[in-house]
Amino acid sequence: TLGLYAVAVVVKPSARTTHRIHAWLTAVGLLLFVLAEVSIFTAVINESAHPKCHAVDDCLAGTYCYVWGGMTGLPTCEDCFWTPRIGDDDAVDDVDVDEDDDMNDDRIIINDETCSEIFTPDIWENRAYALDANYNELPLNKDFDWIRDGDKYECLAAHHCSENDMDAQNDDYGTDRCDFITQNREKMDVQIWILFIVLSLLWTLAVCQEIEEASIEEIVLNHHVGDTLDGPAEVLRVALRIRKYMIPLYATSSTIVLLITDSISSKVIILNLLAIGLLLEADNAVWRSAYGNT
Repeated sequence: TLGLYAVAVVVKPSARTTHRIHAWLTAVGLLLFVLAEVSIFTAVINESAHPKCHAVDDCLAGTYCYVWGGMTGLPTCEDCFWTPRIGDDDAVDDVDVDEDDDMNDDRIIINDETCSEIFTPDIWENRAYALDANYNELPLNKDFDWIRDGDKYECLAAHHCSENDMDAQNDDYGTDRCDFITQNREKMDVQIWILFIVLSLLWTLAVCQEIEEASIEEIVLNHHVGDTLDGPAEVLRVALRIRKYMIPLYATSSTIVLLITDSISSKVIILNLLAIGLLLEADNAVWRSAYGNT
C-alpha cells in the first residue's frame, strides 16, 4: 500500500544519510494525501448538511433557501423554523427590510398586504396554485439585491414553507424533527432495510481494513525506528494516526449525512456507500495505478 511504501522509504538506513530529502518528501507527501482525504470528507459533510441553492424552493422538504443581507457567496438551505411568517395588521406591524435584518435573531413577520402589493391581490390570494417560489420567479444568486428584492424573497419564503413544511398546518415550525428525514424513514420498507443492513456490513469491512492497514504500518514503523527521534518518521506517524483514528470517523459521518439527506432508494444507498468506499481505498488505488500489484 501507499502507507507501507512510505514506511519502507523512511525506515531504510539510507534515509538518514544520502536519501534524507527523499524520506522527508515521502512522509510529507503521505501526510498531505491524508489531509486531503479529511478535507474531502469535511466538504461532503458540509455540502450535504447545508446544500447550496439558487431558488427558494431549491431545497429538501421542510427547508428553504436562506438569504441574508450582505451575502457574498451562494445561499444555503435552512430549516423552515427560520422562515418569515405572514401576519396581518391585527397581529403585527409591517416589517421594513434592510441589509441589517437577521433572521437568526428572531423570525421575521411580514405583513400580508405587503405581499399582496408585490404579486397583485389576485395572484397572492390564489398563491397555492398561482405562485411558484422557483428560479424563474426570483433567482437567488450572487447578484441578488436585498434592498430591491428583500420583501419579495420573504413573501416567497413564507409561502414556500407554508406549502411544504409538515408542521405548517399547525403553525408550529419548532418541532424536533427534520421533514426530509421523517419522510425518508416512512419510505424504509423491509426490502430497503435488508439492503441497507447488508451493504452497511460490507461497507464496515472497508473501514476496518483502513484501520488495520494503518495499525500494521505504524507497528512496522515503531519496530524499525523505536524511540529514536527522527523527523520523517514523526511526520509519517502523524499521518498514520490520522488514518487510524480520524479517517474512519469522518467516513462514517459522511456516510450518515449522505444517506439521511438524500431520497432513500436502493440506487442511492448503493451509490453513496460505494462513493465513500472509493475514498477509503484512494491510497491503494493511487499505489496500484503508479506501481501495479508489485
